[in-house]
Amino acid sequence: MAIIPINQNLQGTLPVGTTTLYTTPSRCSSGISLRFNNPSAYDIELTINRANPASSVVAYSLTLSAGDTLQDSGYPMEQGDSIQVTTTTAGTVYMLTVVNQIPNSY
Repeated sequence: MAIIPINQNLQGTLPVGTTTLYTTPSRCSSGISLRFNNPSAYDIELTINRANPASSVVAYSLTLSAGDTLQDSGYPMEQGDSIQVTTTTAGTVYMLTVVNQIPNSY
């Protein structure tokens, strides 16, 4: 099985509420790194949704001060898994890096 490295960076600004940042494509596995920042104080919650078996887990729920940057990495994802983030203050900037995707033998 060959490993196909992908350096994919996704970035943007989050609204208040819950946003799905990434869903792992069919027949792939991914490693995910994240970074969040907001010039205002904000609450942030990261949820990992697993496709098989179907489950969700809150990875963390934090209150950050104005200007704090949260950097996180090491989330292995399988096909259909997704990452959701909930924030309480508009203007939270995110950067999500897909470290790699590995074709599975499904």
